[in-house]
Amino acid sequence: MTREWREVLRYAGPMVLADGIGTAVPVVLIALIGTMGDEALYVRSLFMPVVFAFIAVQISVAVTTQVAVALGAGRRFDSAMASTLWLARFGLGATAVVSGAFLLTAPLLADLLSVQPEVRDQFVRFVRWVALAQLTGVGPVVFAATLRGAERPRPAAALLLLAGGTEVAGVAALGLPGGAGWGLWSVPVAIAGAGALGTAVGFWLLFRSDLWHRGRPVGLRRETVLLRQVGLPVGSAHAVIFASNFVLTWVVSVFGVATVAGFAVAYTLQTMIIVPGMAIGSATAIVVNQFRGRGEFDRLGHVVRAGLVITGTLYALVAAACWLGRDRIAGLLAQEPAAAAEAARYLESVAPTYLILGVVLAGMSVLEQTGAGTLAVTLNTTYFVAICAVGGYLAREAGEAAPLYQAIAAVNLLGAIVVAAVLRHTRRLAHPGTKALA
Repeated sequence: MTREWREVLRYAGPMVLADGIGTAVPVVLIALIGTMGDEALYVRSLFMPVVFAFIAVQISVAVTTQVAVALGAGRRFDSAMASTLWLARFGLGATAVVSGAFLLTAPLLADLLSVQPEVRDQFVRFVRWVALAQLTGVGPVVFAATLRGAERPRPAAALLLLAGGTEVAGVAALGLPGGAGWGLWSVPVAIAGAGALGTAVGFWLLFRSDLWHRGRPVGLRRETVLLRQVGLPVGSAHAVIFASNFVLTWVVSVFGVATVAGFAVAYTLQTMIIVPGMAIGSATAIVVNQFRGRGEFDRLGHVVRAGLVITGTLYALVAAACWLGRDRIAGLLAQEPAAAAEAARYLESVAPTYLILGVVLAGMSVLEQTGAGTLAVTLNTTYFVAICAVGGYLAREAGEAAPLYQAIAAVNLLGAIVVAAVLRHTRRLAHPGTKALA
């Protein structure tokens, strides 16, 4: 195993674990809510696109925090903690803006998604309560990012596991028939409780470590620059995912409850599946920037190729498992037979392309974190616009969702062009004069 492979794998392992915890929670919640009845699953499925708006804010702040703390490591933990607290306040403010937007536009959202009249009021209330509950989720995400940036991946993963486990346990205890029987309304309570507990434990973890020394802030110009160069591209990429998920949910909303629920189950599963690719891409970017900082420009191409090959090897297994086990996976996540059949139909068309999708997402992460954020956002936007425009048109014309799934698979295959863009960008980085984020 070469030096480049070892370096990428050393960073990728903890990052895949930490990010995987956060994305596994919605998949588990979908499975739990599936036992509460068709209406509960339908309302939760329609709400899934909204979740991506909050994820966009949280991830952009988390990535910026992680980079800022890493830059403030060693003897400068005082300035790093000042950065963490400033970015936490920024994240809370941004989340409050998004929450306020959904509080005001929840009825309009119900109309756009063609929510069935009998559950429309329930959907509007659910959106508003969950939007408020999301305010507590900033703390665990930012504090975990601080711990990762300070090379403490284990407590960071433990913090996210605690928050995610509390959310799942809350829904199970309060929502399932064998528990309190609150049904769907257990979700906002569990989200708020998990966020509050995670924030408190995060404070405690930082306080008991040598990180909690605020000292004298050295100025926050760096954090503003990082938000623009790193946080904004990452957040924009997830904002595009939010917009595309909203459009795709609107496309399938006219095809009935089972189609909406099945699509949401499959798309939520896909969200969890893409996390390892993005994490390996981030790990690759870290190693690329380290080598650049040491002036070892001849190794950059080897690092990027190692990251892409590692990702491709992993996703060859993922694609095979999802395609061969599509019926069993769909049945576990959606107990309602019609919704499970729809989810399996999605996986039948799209799962084989996960091999390329994983490599593409790893490449996107490299672009975002090595100074090519604008290119990454452009490619990302083009990808999702093509899916929404072509797939949405074909599905609505055919009167069923199958053409949409086929379009997603086709665009995934065309995404291989991103790999060429990443390799070209890497060759440019190999020249010391390249203007990119070091």
